[in-house]
Amino acid sequence: MRRGLKFVMMLLVVSMGILPDSRSHGALALNTEASAAAAIVATVPAAFVEGTWHPTINTPDMKINSMAVANERVYIIAWVDGSNPQPTGLRAWNPLTQEWTLLQADTANNSWTKLQTGRDGRLYALHTIYGSSGTVPQRLVSTFNGSAWVDVTPVAPLQGNSFNSYIALSNTEIYMIDNNRSLLIWNGTTWTIKQTHEDGPGIEGIADLQQCGDGIYFTYVEAMQVNEHVVVTLEELRKYTPATGTFSVSGGRTYMAICEGTNRYSFIREKIRFELANTPTRIFTTSYATGSTIPWVRAMVRIGGYIYVTGSFDTVDGVKTGNVARWNGSRWEGLGPEFSQYRVSTDAIVGLGHQVYVAGFYLESGTGDGRHIAAWTPTIPYTTYNPLVSHKP
Repeated sequence: MRRGLKFVMMLLVVSMGILPDSRSHGALALNTEASAAAAIVATVPAAFVEGTWHPTINTPDMKINSMAVANERVYIIAWVDGSNPQPTGLRAWNPLTQEWTLLQADTANNSWTKLQTGRDGRLYALHTIYGSSGTVPQRLVSTFNGSAWVDVTPVAPLQGNSFNSYIALSNTEIYMIDNNRSLLIWNGTTWTIKQTHEDGPGIEGIADLQQCGDGIYFTYVEAMQVNEHVVVTLEELRKYTPATGTFSVSGGRTYMAICEGTNRYSFIREKIRFELANTPTRIFTTSYATGSTIPWVRAMVRIGGYIYVTGSFDTVDGVKTGNVARWNGSRWEGLGPEFSQYRVSTDAIVGLGHQVYVAGFYLESGTGDGRHIAAWTPTIPYTTYNPLVSHKP
């Protein structure tokens, strides 16, 4: 009895780590050697989520201008060239019938670009009206009513300026910026023009509107020529507060992609930035495991419980992910490995149901003709995967 009790006590002492266990140390030594060997063979860890890419969603030679999700459909503004050309227009993808439908084509005098889902859930686009040769194009914002585009604003002021970004909170609250210095505000009745900064040399423009909390954010860019060889570029995230009508500097990030209360997710070139409440700011770096190609983050969005990032890279935070990566709350994963060996320039990503859709002018996958748009389905039962639909354009 005493021997048995002594043996049990010894096991407890060993398991609690009070006394060394030669067997565990031997296993640890073997594991360490194996890990070292594996690190030599593959210096970049890989983390790929099981799933299937469906490039059949892509029409051969289809070029996509922009993409959004609304009314249980994936919408794109695209055209088709090659041997079977088709006009630029709004197309809808039905995930049940697996078919594209051309809803409204552009004409010689009217075109629509910069598709987005407004914060009110409606589908919006920037409408450009072309007159006779030599006249200045006119631009306004339209919404799709299910069968045709309907203009919700009159022609924007500053005709002739190039408007590179807009955001529709509703059809009575729309913000638009040009590529120089102006923020235009539609309140449902009139346009108001706000100058974002003083006139002066070196101004390159403003872009990337985003609504967050009580403010409208945008990126301000200014290039300063130091000498004939050196140019210093200032890039700032600035905020417009509608309640006070004032502008302020909000940081040095070029694009704030996601805003959820006090949580903010942004990126700048190869950097990904998480600013979460009561948590130190985290910065992740994208790169290429081999080669000298410069990495570049192009889009970021939340779909369900994940943060998805796309662009030209194949590692994030030292983990091999391919060009479409996601943050699962604790680590980075890739939706590969089909995209891992390609230089992909994806610039839009949305979610619908249990699928993730990515689009980009140079998008390629290793599973066929998926050059311009593809859908990814996780290899898990549909009933266990229920992400929220993403309305990010």
